[in-house]
Amino acid sequence: MKQVQVKAELVENEHEALNDFYNIYPKLFANKVLLALAERCLDEYPPTLANFETKQGEKARVVRSVVLRIDPEMFPKLWAFYKDLPFGSKTMVLVNVLNGYAQLAEADRSILEDAFWGSGNRPKPSPVESNVTALVKRQDQTRDAVLPDDRPVETKPAEAPPDKETEDVMGESDPLLDFVVQL
Repeated sequence: MKQVQVKAELVENEHEALNDFYNIYPKLFANKVLLALAERCLDEYPPTLANFETKQGEKARVVRSVVLRIDPEMFPKLWAFYKDLPFGSKTMVLVNVLNGYAQLAEADRSILEDAFWGSGNRPKPSPVESNVTALVKRQDQTRDAVLPDDRPVETKPAEAPPDKETEDVMGESDPLLDFVVQL
């Protein structure tokens, strides 16, 4: 099976999400991501009869022309959907469906990321060791230090600094307690 080339025109006030999509991303990247997005969303958000409707009149202003290539090996669901559409409405319905999916991607970027990266292709971030974990490990290493003659180094626990509140309660009184402010 050969790929299908779809030439479409995005119309003002009808395909705003798609137009914004093409304004944000480079054209070839936008095409690839948009088709991957449609492939991912077809089952979860199936097209409806509303996709067959158009608000285009004779005075509709074309904002952008786009060319999409649907490869049956890369996008089998989208290919089957496009092939099953009736003649005379294929391009219009496809553009309306893609516009709806672009609106979904605007609302939730994770859908777009999942579509682009796929389920298993997402790069895994490297685990970052927290400062606390690194400090605890360092303290454990120094605690087990050994002198050159194989005697363990004796460490004394650090003494806590004296608590000022405890001293105040036990000994001196606070000099500001007797101070009265009148307004």
